[in-house]
Amino acid sequence: MKILRRSLIGLLLFVVLIVGLLRAAPTAPLVSISNHVLNDRDIRLSNVAGLSISPTSVSLESIEINSSRYSILIDSLNSSFSLFELLRGRLSFLDIDSMKISFNEISGEENEGNNGLSNFDIYQLQNQIKSLPVDLLTVFSYELDFQNFFATGNITLDQGAIELNTRLQAEESPSYLITSSIDTTDFEVVTAEIIFSSISEPETSIAKSDINIVIKEDDATVTANSIIVPDAFLHFLAQAELLAGISSNNQALQLETHAQISNLSSTITLNEVLTIIDSEADQSIVFSNNFTSTTKINLPLTIAVNSQPLTGFRATLSDVLLTTELQSPLEAHFEGRLDGVSIQCESFENCEVVGDISAQLEDLSFDQIRVASATAKGNFQAVLNGSEIRLSPSQLRVTVPSLEYGAVQTSIEASLDNIVASFNDRLQVGAYLNSQNLEIELDQISLIEPRLFGNIEFHDKSISTSLMLRTNNQVDTAILANHNLQNSQGSLEIDLREFQFGDLVPLSSLTSQRLVKGDVFSGSLSGKASITWKQQEDKTRLYAGQINFNLAELSGFVEDNFFVKLTSELTAEITNPLGLRTLDEQSASITKLDTGLAIEQINWNYGFNTALGDYYLKDLNSEVLGGNITISDFNFTAANAENQLAVVMTSLDLESIVDFADYPGVAVDGLISGYLPLIISDNGITIEEGLVGAINPGGTIRYTPTNPLSSGNPSIQLVNDALSNYQYQTMNTEVDYDNNGDLTMEVQLQGFNPDMNGGQPINLNVNITDNIPTLLRSLRASSVITDALKKSLE
Repeated sequence: MKILRRSLIGLLLFVVLIVGLLRAAPTAPLVSISNHVLNDRDIRLSNVAGLSISPTSVSLESIEINSSRYSILIDSLNSSFSLFELLRGRLSFLDIDSMKISFNEISGEENEGNNGLSNFDIYQLQNQIKSLPVDLLTVFSYELDFQNFFATGNITLDQGAIELNTRLQAEESPSYLITSSIDTTDFEVVTAEIIFSSISEPETSIAKSDINIVIKEDDATVTANSIIVPDAFLHFLAQAELLAGISSNNQALQLETHAQISNLSSTITLNEVLTIIDSEADQSIVFSNNFTSTTKINLPLTIAVNSQPLTGFRATLSDVLLTTELQSPLEAHFEGRLDGVSIQCESFENCEVVGDISAQLEDLSFDQIRVASATAKGNFQAVLNGSEIRLSPSQLRVTVPSLEYGAVQTSIEASLDNIVASFNDRLQVGAYLNSQNLEIELDQISLIEPRLFGNIEFHDKSISTSLMLRTNNQVDTAILANHNLQNSQGSLEIDLREFQFGDLVPLSSLTSQRLVKGDVFSGSLSGKASITWKQQEDKTRLYAGQINFNLAELSGFVEDNFFVKLTSELTAEITNPLGLRTLDEQSASITKLDTGLAIEQINWNYGFNTALGDYYLKDLNSEVLGGNITISDFNFTAANAENQLAVVMTSLDLESIVDFADYPGVAVDGLISGYLPLIISDNGITIEEGLVGAINPGGTIRYTPTNPLSSGNPSIQLVNDALSNYQYQTMNTEVDYDNNGDLTMEVQLQGFNPDMNGGQPINLNVNITDNIPTLLRSLRASSVITDALKKSLE
């Protein structure tokens, strides 16, 4: 308005000078004189054409008005006047057919005076219009080019009213326009109609508002009735990437707004703004996004806004319900409710939001993730600063009773703190996760008192985590994960920090499992895993990576079998289908193993491919019963009905064997060797035709019956007498073992008793049967070996 006022004053001075000279001078000198007079007002006139002067009127075909900030090109200016009007410096009317206004730049002074509602003074505007040197100004057509906006329209100004019609377009959205019509009556009543439409369909509005403003003294009452076509409005907003593809079911929304405004002469204050969003056809707004999600907001929706005596405003929202259905690739049903929400803004880019939120997610399905239900409740505080939204501190509590990922089952109750969401070219969200109640179970193995905490971030259409899993406040596992939702590529890094087991912190204090009865109470464990994945064209997932485990001198038991100092370093790669495969032979060792039979210094090499169900064992060697047991090569395939391996025995001490078996009255010495062909099947372990033989030069068997009296059976008595001091040179044994645990040994002996018949040769066939599981249980019950193993750990 200052620009128009200054320009009109310049024009009036120009007209006065022209008439004063009564056509005594040509146009060029008149322009020079006018510019000399207007110089202190930063206005210059140029390109004056078609000047026509009479004693009571003046007309111009065109004239250009320039300043440091703008330029105005006027075509066809006409005015009539009397001498009295000229003397008092006013014109009765001024008609302008066409006016083009272009801004060069906005100076610092202009910027400082353009701080929004806080510096808008309606009375100053009224005074500026009344001080114009024209009683009636009519601009039949104007064009305004200002930064990225282009406006056209017409203006009528008189001493008590304004009529302004405008068509406004933005350079960034050239296919859309805003048309407005504003009328005032003595600045006491302002009526306006504003229509937002598409250029291709100007008669079909996207949004339309009828506004009525009543000004009384220093206050104003505003009433606005608006209609918005959601689908058309969303199509306009689709230029923003985040809103692309969204559509609505609602044909038209009605907005009824009432506002009370005060302090019109100083700092405008919105005492109260109440907006009710409703619809005649539907009781809700439903938004869909490319058929992948559907969001529902119940109507009517009430928004209340008021401001402090500063720039900005305060708004409240109550009982806002949103329902969303997600279809692909993330399937879920979501319901959210906002209540008691208060929004206070210093400007549209600087706001603080507080309120209560409750949300429920049901039947979520994404890739291998399954969530039956999840809830989020609590208070929140959010700060909007420019393009960033920061939720801190947040009392948002999240509960997921059941989350399944493959074979892993999890439930979690956690809080999300320090939530930060920023919107610029893309959405970025970050939060700190802190679990209060967490359960993790994998194949009947669950962690004891696990706790998960760390950062979760969403950015560039990917999710990343930096978490720590702490078990029973003892063991820490670092978890770094990243997954791109757009191309389904991701990575996972797991670092199980080294942990030392002890009497107070055995394995059973960290995990609870129902697979086997066992525990670890000495040694250390650590491990690392690095896994990547990507989705192929057929939607299958391709995995890669490596895992490492370090088992250092672990001691404990499995079932009734004790082991001492189990050590192995395991390295394996990820396979497809998902599994583990060792690239090289892995080595392992156990210092002592108590199965009821003491086995010492066990060393072996091994490898496996879990995806194929293939496992192998090589070069196993152990010390037992004074000799050695070895397995040179054993390949086990889970798909096979039977798997075979050969156990080779070397120089086992018979005296130790008899002591182990605890046969009363029997004393044997000598060494034996042989092999046992084991068959492993679903029915158990069996041995068929195992062969064991004595090593030269043989040995001695001395048998003393528990009942020294004669048996009364001549054959049995003969055998007892022969075995009382039997010197054997040959002992060949055929061994069979069935899946019930029954061991049968057919022993063939060749030797003599020097105390019988002058030491003549005696050949004996002896059958020995025993149930090995029962024997081992009885030996474990004696606790002799177990006690010795426990002492070795001290």
